[in-house]
Amino acid sequence: MAQPDKEQVPDDRGGKTVPILQSGLLFVNFFLIITALYQLKPASRSQILEVIGAKDLPWVWIGSALTLFVFINIYNRVLRRVGRLRVVLGSALLAMAALFGFRLGLESGGAVAPIAFYIFVDLVGVILVE
Repeated sequence: MAQPDKEQVPDDRGGKTVPILQSGLLFVNFFLIITALYQLKPASRSQILEVIGAKDLPWVWIGSALTLFVFINIYNRVLRRVGRLRVVLGSALLAMAALFGFRLGLESGGAVAPIAFYIFVDLVGVILVE
C-alpha cells in the first residue's frame, strides 16, 4: 500500500487526494471573504439608511429576499454543472469585479446604487460565505 505524500491528505472520495496547498488557499480565500464582508456590511447599511431612510428599508429587504431566491437557484444549477472549486473561485472574481463597479456607481449619487449595493452585500454573505 502506497503512503500518501507529505503534501497531500487522503480523501474519502474513491482514493483521490486533496493537496494541502489547495486546502490552504481555500482557507485564505474564506478568511479574506469574511474580512471583506465585515467591512461591506456596515458600509452598505449606512449607505442605504442615508439614502432612503429606515421607513423604506423593509422594501429593500423584500427586494433582497427575491434576488437571493433567484440567484441561489442559478448558483445551485451552475454548481452542479461546473464543480465546487471553480464556482467558488469564479464567484469571488465576479464579486471583486462588481465591487469595482459599485465603487464607481456609489460616487454618482442617487438611490439605485446604494440599494443595489445593499442587495449585493446580502448576496455575497449568502453565496460566498455559506
